[in-house]
Amino acid sequence: DLEIESSNPSFWDASNSARNDVVTKEIGRYSRLKEEMVLWEKLRKDATEALELLEELMNNQKSDDDNNNSENDNEEMILLTQEECQSSAQQLLLLSQKYELSTLLSGPYDDSPCRILLTAGAGGTEACDWVAMLYRMYVRHATYM
Repeated sequence: DLEIESSNPSFWDASNSARNDVVTKEIGRYSRLKEEMVLWEKLRKDATEALELLEELMNNQKSDDDNNNSENDNEEMILLTQEECQSSAQQLLLLSQKYELSTLLSGPYDDSPCRILLTAGAGGTEACDWVAMLYRMYVRHATYM
């Protein structure tokens, strides 16, 4: 619906600029979400296929105990398949943690700037020193974000 709305020529008029910003942000957000879902589906498919292959290799290993050379190749394939499965699962876990964090920070005011007011209050020089340390900590944290 948003793409249809943005394809209307009158949508881009100057009088509609506030709506333009909202629609453009939403389209960007939905396209990023769609890309993430495609990546998640690919990783899930890779992990599922690796598990199926691993199960098949394990079944073949049980039935092919008489051939030594085939057994070594089979064990190597099992190890490679296990690594692939673990890699896909690890990527899925990292992506889910990243998505969870972005979900927590997706409120209506989360993309707005903030102000922090640090005051020493009562306590004299030690309180002022403490506020100075907090200020320095927050400034350093903000520069690395």
